Amino acid sequence: MKPIVTDAQAATMRARADAATPGPWHTYPDLPTLVEQSPNKTVAGCSNDGLGKRGTADAQFIAASRTDIPSLLDTRQQLVEALRHTLNHYSFNKAECNECAEAQALVDRMGK
Repeated sequence: MKPIVTDAQAATMRARADAATPGPWHTYPDLPTLVEQSPNKTVAGCSNDGLGKRGTADAQFIAASRTDIPSLLDTRQQLVEALRHTLNHYSFNKAECNECAEAQALVDRMGK
């Protein structure tokens, strides 16, 4: 069974995102390992020492995550609400429909 993000985990992720320095965050060509909110407002730094170019890639990942994570959490919430509505609105015979039973099990796991 693949791991999923539960409602509680999503709430914890949202709280972390909301507590972080507002975005968007950026990296700049002349300082590719620094993550900044705006010029001269550094949020984080990554080292290239011993990592080759990974410090730059890490900084770009961190910078993008400031807007990516809230967007993914918003999309997750919309999909969860749509799935819950659909499962509650329609009378599926879960005993005869494997996909319906799997969808209900997924919703049940997300609510934990």
